[in-house]
Amino acid sequence: MTTNTALDIHPRKKDDWLTDLAFELALRYYTPEELQLRYELTPEQFETITSKEQFKQLQLAAARNIDERGKQFKVLARKLATESLPNLFEIAADQDASHSDRIAAVTALSRFAGFDKQEQASGNTAFQVVFNMGTHAPTSGSVTIDQEPASD
Repeated sequence: MTTNTALDIHPRKKDDWLTDLAFELALRYYTPEELQLRYELTPEQFETITSKEQFKQLQLAAARNIDERGKQFKVLARKLATESLPNLFEIAADQDASHSDRIAAVTALSRFAGFDKQEQASGNTAFQVVFNMGTHAPTSGSVTIDQEPASD
């Protein structure tokens, strides 16, 4: 008869599932209940695993890694943005919303969809030409011309 320890409860899972669990707990993106469902753990199994010193060390290492790389802020910001998408769609389609709110919502949706990155990659960005006149005089004027590229 074999007994499962806290570290081999799910031998069918991939080898580093404990590291993944420790990382997700350190990230604080999912609740413990969501992680129990995701990793198919009973509350008792979850408690047993998370109370082990070896697991706590994995979680601390993951937290340091997250802090050093700034992942937590980016992931939580992405989660908040994702959760706010339905509200942005609603504002963008609301005929009674102010024009500035609708434009801001469409702009945010476009940015989330990556359209701004596609435009930058294709070279459809504005360019700026600056002419300095009267460079010999202490008070010189300048003219700035902003030009959008012609559409193809």
